[in-house]
Amino acid sequence: MFRKNATIEVKNTTAEFVKVAYLPIYKTWHAGDVPGDLLTDINLAFGEITPDSTIQVSPIKELDLPKELETLKQHYPNLKINLAIGGWGGDGFSDMAFTKETRSIFINSIVSHLKTYNMDGVDIDWEYPTRDNSGLIKARPEDTENFILLMKEIRSKFNELSKTSDKKYTLSFAAPMGDWAVETYGIKEVSNSVNYINLMAYDYVGPWSRVTGHHSNLNNSKELPNHINTYQGIQKYSNVCKPEKLVLGIPAYGYGWRGVPSENHGLFQAAEAAITHGEADFTYSNLKENYISKNGYTRYWDDISKAAYLYNGDIFITYEDLEAIRYKADTVKKLRLGGMMYWEQTQDLTGDIIRTISEELDNQ
Repeated sequence: MFRKNATIEVKNTTAEFVKVAYLPIYKTWHAGDVPGDLLTDINLAFGEITPDSTIQVSPIKELDLPKELETLKQHYPNLKINLAIGGWGGDGFSDMAFTKETRSIFINSIVSHLKTYNMDGVDIDWEYPTRDNSGLIKARPEDTENFILLMKEIRSKFNELSKTSDKKYTLSFAAPMGDWAVETYGIKEVSNSVNYINLMAYDYVGPWSRVTGHHSNLNNSKELPNHINTYQGIQKYSNVCKPEKLVLGIPAYGYGWRGVPSENHGLFQAAEAAITHGEADFTYSNLKENYISKNGYTRYWDDISKAAYLYNGDIFITYEDLEAIRYKADTVKKLRLGGMMYWEQTQDLTGDIIRTISEELDNQ
């Protein structure tokens, strides 16, 4: 049920924080599942790049995308719906961005899809320029320079379109929190072309890690000083771009390990094995229903890192809970960032995450 309620440089035109949810087109959902009264933007994930540099949008057959988008627009006329392109393992960026001709084909395809689906902008999720991710995507040294050119050219096209319509098109991109990302994406240059940068402030640890830890902690850790943290990442980005361009991302999912020693309630301990996605459901919805302070799991709070975790004497789970979100929202306000986003909407059908984000950001 729905609830009621001229230059290349782009500046935020409102003091309101953006509140962005990614929404996958490879899962089934309905417009009524989307809390559009609490969000400013939806990023549909993902469009794909074809070998001819055009975009392909292929929702699963159970999802009637045009119908659901039309319903969303009817109920939430102020909700911006953007097309996210790429994602983890999404290939085609390096070849597409390599020449002005292929970039132009891509940009024209963006415009075509925005018109077809009556969308409001695009979110570029190139993961990552110059890095092939162990062979998952093609990469070349020129990617950084070509990414800068691509974003300038998309912005130029959007500015041109806005001259003949009332719509101001949104341009954003997703970027990780690693130290290397600021240079890899050419953040100093690219930030002038975009409305905002979605910081993927999660996946600091995961199934690839042999030692347990926080996968989205705000602050550093006393026990493991070299553990990546969100606050430090924000500072690195803020050194080269305006903080209001930064949108802080949070995860609506967690990771788990089994065979974890009991020292420190399992935190920062060598585990026997990681738990795969096929073995357990660590989405926030399921964590709330079956794990958080339930079925033998105790919730612990790391007050230095500002992160929660679960442990039952054997299994350790790192996740994002509401207390951690409140600290992050407070950080967004204090540092005057652009807002918050989360990955992704179907992982929290309880609505806890967006309600907490909205309450905290709107509480001046």
